Amino acid sequence: AVALVEAVQHYAREQGWAGIEITVPPQCYSTDIAGFIEAALFFRGFRLEHRWLCHILPLSRERSFEQIFRHNQISCVRTAQARGVTAVEQGVDGLDGFLAVFNDTYERHGSKPTHSPDEIRYLLERLGGRVRIHLATQDGAPIAGLLVFRLTSYVANAFYICRSSQQSGQHGAAFSIADALERLAREGFRYLDLGPSA
Repeated sequence: AVALVEAVQHYAREQGWAGIEITVPPQCYSTDIAGFIEAALFFRGFRLEHRWLCHILPLSRERSFEQIFRHNQISCVRTAQARGVTAVEQGVDGLDGFLAVFNDTYERHGSKPTHSPDEIRYLLERLGGRVRIHLATQDGAPIAGLLVFRLTSYVANAFYICRSSQQSGQHGAAFSIADALERLAREGFRYLDLGPSA
């Protein structure tokens, strides 16, 4: 690990770079070497600039969402079920439904998403089953959705968690996450990364 960091530093000096900024992934992405890179970076003089809390949910075929969620979130999922909310997992065929909640979410927040709708379409078409839409619907209308990247054979990442502002009381986001947890666990995934928060 130290030799790897030294090689990166050597390359940066050769290129005349003023510095290097590295974002170290959560440990679930590299369980075999977890902690080694961080220690080598520290040893070679790097310092911590930012720390993010990454929400990583452990998955198992034996654990349902009820064993992972807090009580109030379990109630939200059950309420959604009682109100007729259903979930589907789709590829590019689910893009229009996903974009409805995606656009609503980013308009509401007044921010620009990482990917444009065309880029999301490209990822869904190009990467096939590695990028999937998890969509919660009620009466055929999308109320929430996740764009899930299957990054390794055992870690998936919910890159976007979106919901309709008009249907926020239907608990579609919690329902989508619960559905994704159970689908991914059945496929053998061990972690769902919900991404960083401040």
